[in-house]
Amino acid sequence: RRHGARARGGRRQRRGEGAEVALTYHNDKLKDRVEKLAEELGAKIVLPCEVTSDAEIETLFAELGQRWDGLDVIVHSVAFAPRAALEGDNLNAVTRENFQIAHDVSSYSFAALAKGGRALMQGRHGALLT
Repeated sequence: RRHGARARGGRRQRRGEGAEVALTYHNDKLKDRVEKLAEELGAKIVLPCEVTSDAEIETLFAELGQRWDGLDVIVHSVAFAPRAALEGDNLNAVTRENFQIAHDVSSYSFAALAKGGRALMQGRHGALLT
């Protein structure tokens, strides 16, 4: 959900080494921003992916499988917490629901993307980066 400088720099480096890059976006509000970044990087593939939806993750990797014969790297650059969880004193702001949302998006999504991309990474010396 966030497109930080560290992830952006890594994508530029891999692109400079000849890697084909695909970028994903969380919702239509972010689509234009990610398409602009894709243009800067020379990435030709920009696809939606709500990481809390197993169906969207499955669709993402099915689409990538139609375009590429495999994946060498999955970069997980996703973090989110509800605004209310970030305001004020941490203990007063955190709720069970906000905590679950933050970990679903920020942590579990790494495993979900790894599972989704596993078939495309078979037989390769690939990497999962977060």
